[in-house]
Amino acid sequence: MLYLSGRVLTAATGGKASIYKYYFVQQKVRNEPVLAPHRGRKIEVVELKAGDSRLMQLPRPASVIAARFRQGGRCLAGFVGDVFVGCLWFNLGPYREDEVRSVFVPEPVGLSCWDYDVYIEPQYRLGFAFLRLWDEANRVLVSQGVRWSISRISAFNPDSIKSHESMGAGRLGSAVYLCVGGAQLMLSTFAPFVHLSFNGGQEPVLRIRAQER
Repeated sequence: MLYLSGRVLTAATGGKASIYKYYFVQQKVRNEPVLAPHRGRKIEVVELKAGDSRLMQLPRPASVIAARFRQGGRCLAGFVGDVFVGCLWFNLGPYREDEVRSVFVPEPVGLSCWDYDVYIEPQYRLGFAFLRLWDEANRVLVSQGVRWSISRISAFNPDSIKSHESMGAGRLGSAVYLCVGGAQLMLSTFAPFVHLSFNGGQEPVLRIRAQER
């Protein structure tokens, strides 16, 4: 109902209003790969740095990519030869969301990271690309001493929910954002619980703590 309400609201206001609902989830960083050694080997996963020409293949505006690097974002991307397969982003510290006004802080600090924008090209979604990216991400995160990866997923995206659940993700809480013009109202299960801002004013900071399960 919330999804349908958001669609109606967006249509009725000519795109000036929208509703977002997120679930916050955590997953344990794995010490061992999910894929067998012979699976997905044709996919090479590399970390792309700012300025790498291959970033142009990512389906995101250059301004968004630049903003992610400025806040410490790291990008792992998969390729079959020169063909882009998919990517995964993570921050070892706070992440300023680029869809709504919010800063997400993964905790415990030093033991948790924030992952986001896990994207797989449509023609590779039935293969090993998703798990291949995560196996490499887990390897990098283990080397950094990270034990949990925390993220937000859209409550309106069942495919994303299923993908995270397949990796053993568990829900920690949720948040709803109502955006009308420059105004934004947030309701969340995390402090500050309720937050109202206008025209790019101070965004809410949500500290999302991983739980030992």
